[in-house]
Amino acid sequence: MAKLNLEPIKQSLFKTNIMVHSAHINAGNHLGHDSLVSLIQEAREQLFNSFGVSEYGGDGFGIMIGNISVEYLNEAQLDDELEFKLGLGKLGHSSFELLYQIYNQDHIEIARALTTSIVCDLKTRKSIAIPNKVLDVFHSKA
Repeated sequence: MAKLNLEPIKQSLFKTNIMVHSAHINAGNHLGHDSLVSLIQEAREQLFNSFGVSEYGGDGFGIMIGNISVEYLNEAQLDDELEFKLGLGKLGHSSFELLYQIYNQDHIEIARALTTSIVCDLKTRKSIAIPNKVLDVFHSKA
């Protein structure tokens, strides 16, 4: 199988720190992949919430995940404080990519990730153009 090589973030949109708790630890005694995906979701929610945007339909639209790719680089341990850096990847008419770089408190890169999201009208369940409210988030650091 080909190795995934996600590009580093060129310009950060947002940073947040999230602690690794005991519920995030798996049988290998490190951060489990399912927990990392949940922490990526939390970081993305914090990005949008910081701009007053709800992913869950508060404005008549929802932001749905169509794809997630994760490149694991190092282990994260219990009580690590992870820094999530988020940046914009490709921007389409109704979809966008967010890039993630995740570091521990010692500045060791733990993982990189990419999510592809689709903006949908929650009544019709069809994709729609990315609303200006969401585009404003992406252009806040441009």
